[in-house]
This record gives sequence, structure tokens and C-alpha cells, in this order.
Amino acid sequence: MRNKYFCFLSMIVLFLLDGINLNIYGNSIIKNVQPIANAMVGKLVKVNETVTLNGIGSTDGDGDFLMYTWTLSSIPEGSLSEITNPKAAITTFIPDKAGTYEVTLVVNDGHVNSGPSIIKIKVVTPQEEVILLVKSLQSQIATFNPEVFKFPTMQKEFLNEFDIIIKNIEIGEYKNALNKLENDIFPKIDGCNTSGLPDENDWIINCEVQRSVYESTEELDDKILYIVIPKTITGYVRAFETNRGIYKAKVTIISGPQKGRVVETNDKGIYELTLLPNGKYELKATASARNPDDTTVTITQYSNRYIIKDFSLAKR
Repeated sequence: MRNKYFCFLSMIVLFLLDGINLNIYGNSIIKNVQPIANAMVGKLVKVNETVTLNGIGSTDGDGDFLMYTWTLSSIPEGSLSEITNPKAAITTFIPDKAGTYEVTLVVNDGHVNSGPSIIKIKVVTPQEEVILLVKSLQSQIATFNPEVFKFPTMQKEFLNEFDIIIKNIEIGEYKNALNKLENDIFPKIDGCNTSGLPDENDWIINCEVQRSVYESTEELDDKILYIVIPKTITGYVRAFETNRGIYKAKVTIISGPQKGRVVETNDKGIYELTLLPNGKYELKATASARNPDDTTVTITQYSNRYIIKDFSLAKR
């Protein structure tokens, strides 16, 4: 009787201590340490790019096996994004709208939930990404010793050249930005890349520095080209029996550069997968109470801007 009374008093004392969880096995009381969730995500994210969510930094003081629960606790208006496997330690989602996504991770050690680990992910449009790249390149150029330029004043003039590109991107004049880059800036930094030595047109006369700027400018050129000539796969998802469009059918990229991306059809049964990079895509259309249909599309730099692919779904 005294032992039982002592155990009961011990339970009361331990329950009064803040932040302690108890597990009771027979007449024994085992203190359980609350696990700690730690959600991580990397680098700048742009629309329709796969985001990897990593929870393996989560810990438990007792070394218990952890169970994971990911949720998109806040998404931009109109977004249809979903986490692919919300119970995995490492999982993904594809943001379909620009804006801020709030992701919450909670882990459980079999006894108690952790507190939430919350991360906010800023998702940018391709246009915003280009502007950030230009500004990053400008910051790089601003740190150079003026002696790497043919004339010291060229450093400031070179920065101004990139300001013009930013202004063109901001007002949607992407072809002007591309023309400025390819016909004005590249000729001033391409001597070392083409002949191994600076040429008479080069503004940067140090080959090591020139090559680093040339590589960054090439990346910028690719990004602007992607905006100037974006590719779209579009078409109808129709009912096989009536040939009418199906409202809110889903078209999913099941393999390809944007694997996991999902769009819904409008009230006419039309879907659009926009801003697609080159690559091979396997698409699947699904709708309630109907058999799925799939197709394969390959996009290259020579593909038409709009690629038409229709789906026909039969009743189950």
C-alpha cells in the first residue's frame, strides 16, 4: 500500500513539472523527452520548380523512432500545390503560383508530438529570378579591382549596362533585354572565351575575371530565352462517350523536368501546363469514375510555343 501511495505521489510531482511527458509501465514511471522538429529547404525557388523538404534534422532525446507530418499551412490564393508524401522524412512539392508558402513539420516519437517547425518559402516568377540573377552579377562586378577593366571608368559603365536589362525585364521587354545582352554585353567579354586572350573590344582584360563574368552572363542569357520563348502543353480532357470537356479533370506530369506538377481543366475541359523547359514529359489525365489516359511529349528548342495534346477518358 505504501509503495502504491509513493508511486501516486511521484506521478503528481512529475506532472507538475513543465514540459515533461510520462509513460507508465506497470508500477514504473518513465519520463519521455519531447521530440524536436527541424524542417529545412534549400535555395531560391521559382514557380513550377520541385521543392525538396528535409526533416532529417529532427531529433528525439530518447532516440525514439520519429514519425513525420508535413502540411502546407499557408499557400498563395489559387494554388493547387500539395505535398507529395506528407508522412516522409524527406518529401517534395511543386509551387504553382508565385508568393509565400508556409510549410509546417510536426514529428511524433510514438508518445507525443513535437512543437511545429515552420518555414516560409518565397517563390518567384521566372522574371523575378532573372532580375535577382542580374543584381547578383552586378554585385560581383562591383567587387572587382578597377584594374581588371581596360579603363577604370568601364566598371561603372558596365554596371549601367545591366541596369538597362533590369528595366527591360521589369516592363516586359524581354526581347530588348536579350538583344542588349547578346549584341552589346557579350562582345565586351568574349575574347578570352573564343581565343584565349582579351580582344580589342573587351572591357575586362583579366581572363580569369572575364571568364567568370562570361559564364554568369551565359546563365542569364538562358534564363531570358526561357521567358522569351516559353513552351505550353495544352488541350482538352474529354469524355469518351460524348466528346465533351470534363470540368476539373486533373493532368499530372508523372515524369519529366517538373514531375508531380498538377493542373485542373476549366469549365470547357481545357488544361494548360505553362512555362515548360525542354525535356521529355509523360502526362496522365484523371477524372472521377473514369479510366486515366496518358501520353508522352518531348519539348525541344525547335518545338512550337503551344503543343496540343488531348485526352479521352472512358467510364469505368
